[in-house]
Amino acid sequence: QREGELGVLLRHVMVRRRKDEVLTQLPKKRRQRVVVPASDVSALKEAEQLIGSGAGPQLPAGEQDVLREAFKRMCDAKVKSTQDYISYLLDGLSSKCLLFAHHHVMMDAIEQVIRSKKAKFIRIDGHTSQGQRPQLIHGFQHDTDVRVALLSITACSEGLNLTA
Repeated sequence: QREGELGVLLRHVMVRRRKDEVLTQLPKKRRQRVVVPASDVSALKEAEQLIGSGAGPQLPAGEQDVLREAFKRMCDAKVKSTQDYISYLLDGLSSKCLLFAHHHVMMDAIEQVIRSKKAKFIRIDGHTSQGQRPQLIHGFQHDTDVRVALLSITACSEGLNLTA
């Protein structure tokens, strides 16, 4: 009878529960590491040559550039096979998913696949303004049509709540 009054009273109340109280109600955490083979053998060989040229754990300043270039070549070597895997993943997607990448080249390639599948998505990388990020995350969390979040490891590595 007095649901309206109760609604007004509860609108400003937050119920807090401890982790141990809700842990049994949460689904099992599912993490999956997928090793993507290189599709461009020449780029892979270039990366291996750069790494083999003396880039070790204690790098002098000049060799950091060599290692950075090797990582870039490794990205180039895996672009096509990553696109193939993302295409396969999106074909069977029944829930939301987070896709992380480091290089803009890889993020652009993944975005191409997502667009070709006509899936709604958000993308947050170093070019996304701080003002836009909360709106994009809110869209991912609350818009049931937004199925994919394409995220930069550097820009989104910490401090984001991506539950949906």
